[in-house]
Amino acid sequence: MPIALAVAVSWFTLRNTSHGWLFQDIIGAAFLCFIQRTLRLPNIRLASALLILMFFFDIFWVFISPLFFRSSVMVEVATGGGTGEQVPMLLRIPAMGDPLGGDRMLGFGDIALPGLLVSFLRRHDILSRRSACRGYFGPALAGYFVAMCVTLVALQIMKIGQPALLYLVPGTLGTTLVLAWRRQEVGALWEGKACPGASGARLDAPVCNYCPGGHSLILRAAGSGRCDGCHKAVAAGEQVMECRQCNWYLCATCRPVDPAAQAGVEVQDVER
Repeated sequence: MPIALAVAVSWFTLRNTSHGWLFQDIIGAAFLCFIQRTLRLPNIRLASALLILMFFFDIFWVFISPLFFRSSVMVEVATGGGTGEQVPMLLRIPAMGDPLGGDRMLGFGDIALPGLLVSFLRRHDILSRRSACRGYFGPALAGYFVAMCVTLVALQIMKIGQPALLYLVPGTLGTTLVLAWRRQEVGALWEGKACPGASGARLDAPVCNYCPGGHSLILRAAGSGRCDGCHKAVAAGEQVMECRQCNWYLCATCRPVDPAAQAGVEVQDVER
């Protein structure tokens, strides 16, 4: 708490100086991590709708809005609109070796929105029992990096602010969909289920010894609720594989059935 307060006070004091960017980025990074920890996409269907919508939204407010408002609304908001104030809604890094000075800026949405997709892909790889490189997480992360490099190149060539999602959405979502199409796994990603070709995975529900957050599941007697795999009702007292930390469990149909995988688990009566 004292450290967080010190960072906030430092940013407020130095926000309009050449040193304020460091504290702004610390606050921004913490906020972005909180978003990834709190918000979770259930499948790539929702991720596609969200990213495609924001893809066109970003293009409109950067490239098309000057036709209606005489200047790019997105750029004006990012730079404070001539007020001299810097709002901590983006990451700032001073331009190195640029004779004109200025900062390189990246909005929170350009990180958080593709990040929600990448986080989903990591959880999906865990459910499908795949490593990051053999699943979808690694390729999507590489696609984000390449797209960000393309954004910087476009910025240097065009000399105007760029809608980063114009490059980041194809780099992450496009890479994922093409890879899933080649693997014939679009349906599994679309529904958020484990891939049928993954070792130990089942087709009817996400099956794994871990919750989407990566925590080990423990065999317990559940309170009444719904299975997070098949979404069917679960009666009180039914044995489920549960992660109490994430409030997530799999019913008897969806839970892992390998006896070796369940050896040594603890049976506890809990209230959900």
